[in-house]
Amino acid sequence: PEGLLAAGASALRGTSPPRTSRLKPAEEGLFVAVVDDSAFSRKIFEATLLPALGADAQRSKAIGGTKEEQVGFISFALGLVDASLHDLPPPHRQADVVLIDENLALDGEVHLSGSYVLARLREQGYVGVACLASSCDREQLKRLMAVPGVDLVSPK
Repeated sequence: PEGLLAAGASALRGTSPPRTSRLKPAEEGLFVAVVDDSAFSRKIFEATLLPALGADAQRSKAIGGTKEEQVGFISFALGLVDASLHDLPPPHRQADVVLIDENLALDGEVHLSGSYVLARLREQGYVGVACLASSCDREQLKRLMAVPGVDLVSPK
């Protein structure tokens, strides 16, 4: 996982916009919220990336297998709901890090872009670190890095 993020960063070195956030984990570990339509990717993220980041195992999850999870991800990342999309009582803790698949699909058809999801998160006050992940080519990765509010773009 560390290599994956480093590969994405090195592939795009010199193209990063100014940082929009700072990483300040709570004592219990990072709250990392991931949305990806691929069950395989979600399992890999939960088995490798989340532990490597020292993520809070209770809160940090990879969701996105259903339309409800994909659309509900914004509320999950803002700390309004848990990974099962059940309301959480205040105070609400935003995710420290979000990792968003750029092409969220259902039944093989892309219906939601990660860039759109991230824009809605930022509009609603999300201040954490934001990473878009995509299996697109290097030129598209560079274009994604220019999206406002993106801190990192990672190849899948």
